[in-house]
Amino acid sequence: MRNILNVLSVGFICAVAGSSHAGVLSYWNFNEPFGTDGNGVNDLVGSNHGLLVVPSGQNAPEQPSSGAGTSGTDYGQALDLAGTTAYANLGTNVPDFDFGQDDFSITGWFKLPTNTTDTHVPVFTNEVAAQGGMGVMVLRNGHSDGGKFHFTVKGPGSGPTYNKGISSDETVDDDNWHWFAGVVDDKTMYLYLDGVLQDSTAYGADTTATPPAGKVAGIGSYDVVSGYDGVWPGQMDDLAIFDSALTGTLDASDTLIGGELYTLWQQGTAAFGGFAPDYTVPEPSSALLCLMAFFGLVILRRRR
Repeated sequence: MRNILNVLSVGFICAVAGSSHAGVLSYWNFNEPFGTDGNGVNDLVGSNHGLLVVPSGQNAPEQPSSGAGTSGTDYGQALDLAGTTAYANLGTNVPDFDFGQDDFSITGWFKLPTNTTDTHVPVFTNEVAAQGGMGVMVLRNGHSDGGKFHFTVKGPGSGPTYNKGISSDETVDDDNWHWFAGVVDDKTMYLYLDGVLQDSTAYGADTTATPPAGKVAGIGSYDVVSGYDGVWPGQMDDLAIFDSALTGTLDASDTLIGGELYTLWQQGTAAFGGFAPDYTVPEPSSALLCLMAFFGLVILRRRR
């Protein structure tokens, strides 16, 4: 009877540990047929499906075989927006993307030829400068960081207490596939590119990932194309948003060698069951608590 109770105790501890997780809010793999204007870009985890907006007279985006992923991974098809100004409209003031000053993560793959435009080109955006929200993009030609990947969180004003951003060390508009992750952990932003930490910066007092009223979240475009805000002229794949700060272990050169971020970068969605509905990424605390419970049971048995 004691043995049964001990085993049940270990199981209970593991179950409780498993309830601590990094939730996947939304995941788009871009494998479904798009067709013409009005077809959806499906969210395979949440309900944040995108309405594909194709301007009159333009063809629907293409879906070539994806070149994303490290060796041995297969990502199916990609979203190719080159040669079109189409984008996916995810809705206005989407509650899942209103993080305020809480933790979140966004990851994915992209491929972009040289950006010769005078506009920033977004992979995902839910922000307005000097108002609030967050986004990831490649900065415009002519910018001091032109051609570099950029992770930004805004605020309702101008100056250092509001708008924050991190750019990649090198330009990325080289027509090669790149993996990225933008992470906010305890009001500190981190940007990873191809498995390497690029930089980090702390939030200002008023920095917030809450967008202004009426803001449309978009994949591949801002909701209003004006000024320096443009459309994505390349490919992207396996875009995912999480409601927590994904973990990562770095070596001396700031390259990922472990943690959730490392697994996503190296193994992709296959490592997480393809992000099945309601799937969550177990945190390291789960494994640690289960291991402690197991050794406790072994010690208990030896003392008898």
